[in-house]
Amino acid sequence: MPATFHHLELLSRQVHQAHRAAVEEELTRRGLRDVNPLILAILKHMEQTQAQSFSQRDIARTLGISPAAVTNSLKTMENSGYVIRKPEQEDARRNRVELTRKGREAVEGCEEAFLAVSQRM
Repeated sequence: MPATFHHLELLSRQVHQAHRAAVEEELTRRGLRDVNPLILAILKHMEQTQAQSFSQRDIARTLGISPAAVTNSLKTMENSGYVIRKPEQEDARRNRVELTRKGREAVEGCEEAFLAVSQRM
């Protein structure tokens, strides 16, 4: 492959890493270090489009990550009061996940953080 391609690939990775670091810094500055913005955004979307909550398995499938990774993020966010998990009535082995009021406010804070980073970039 031409050297130009490798330079572009490296530059792309550096920009991605810089963006990620800037978003993490902005979230921390806003007191949102314990949140996973993607999970919160999915829950907000599901809340707005359906009358039902979303399961941990649904979140993992949507994000293309392992259920264990989702469980770890949700545990942190639940301990911080952003989400609640409830066993499903039909199948107690599955947890439904819902945003709390604090979680809904955090979604707005995440949106503002991403916007601030985008404007700076």
